[in-house]
Amino acid sequence: MRIPATAVYLFDNNKTFKPTSNAMLMGAETTVSLEELVSHYIKEEANKRLALETFRRAKKGEQILVITQELEPSEEIDEWRGAPLPSRIFNYYLGILTGEISIDTMHNLVFQTEKHAFYTDSGFNGSWSAVNGRILLWFPYLAGFNSLPEENDFGKSVQVYIEEDVEKQFRKDEKPDTAYVHALRCIGLEAPNDFKAQYEKECREEITRAILEIEQLMPHNEMLKKRIEAVYASARTGGFIENGALTFVGDEGDAFFVSWAEREQLDRANGRIRGILGRAVELEAHKKEMRFELSPGIEVNVPRYIAERCKAYKVKVD
Repeated sequence: MRIPATAVYLFDNNKTFKPTSNAMLMGAETTVSLEELVSHYIKEEANKRLALETFRRAKKGEQILVITQELEPSEEIDEWRGAPLPSRIFNYYLGILTGEISIDTMHNLVFQTEKHAFYTDSGFNGSWSAVNGRILLWFPYLAGFNSLPEENDFGKSVQVYIEEDVEKQFRKDEKPDTAYVHALRCIGLEAPNDFKAQYEKECREEITRAILEIEQLMPHNEMLKKRIEAVYASARTGGFIENGALTFVGDEGDAFFVSWAEREQLDRANGRIRGILGRAVELEAHKKEMRFELSPGIEVNVPRYIAERCKAYKVKVD
């Protein structure tokens, strides 16, 4: 298999690519073989064979999943070595191939896609997003094909999966991983039915937990509101007595400072509720035909509940 390249490079004795002739620098057409690229960067024979087999299987119209892993210093210090402990960062790319694999002038593998889904797991909460264009695999990752980043000089590694093997990566546990649903939606595709069923189940469970949390927060919010109102009302009488102590409140300026702690608590609680409602809207809770029993004899109509709370807390609903 010969892979088209946008410029022509071969390996020299120092294990670097260099132009093979002046004509090539002027744009003459030529190729660099996939075998040469894989043989140069991947050291383990078994991984070389697996890489070639995987890349040769890649065909137009098939799914491709690229998972990169790299080590970066963290703020945590290794007490024995006195050096930062490495943290692992995973990046996930999923798309549909629209052409053959190519190699660019920097010796990176290019997987042609109109758009692909991207997710990074760097220790923070994130979500899949749609990215227009190709998936680019930087050559240092190729050196760590199917291995750990510690096993090569670049501190990077990659796994590549094609077509049916993509779905298998989201079925490693007993239940389907609903990340597959999110990733496919980014590129306009539907997941298999069992993935969608699991996704719907998880959505409903999360929506139920969200409503229960809102219900727990609201009574505390009402108590804070009443206390703030009482502080402002006390300005008319010069203050209030609490636990045997007199708090002077001469005007609204005094009331503002006296109620500072309660207003801070209320702002945080309201922010938390708005965040919960925002997430519920992302899950389309306001559109689902869903009911559940909040307490004995009290049933919640979920879309109506979410719509009313969003209006009350000024959360935008599409």
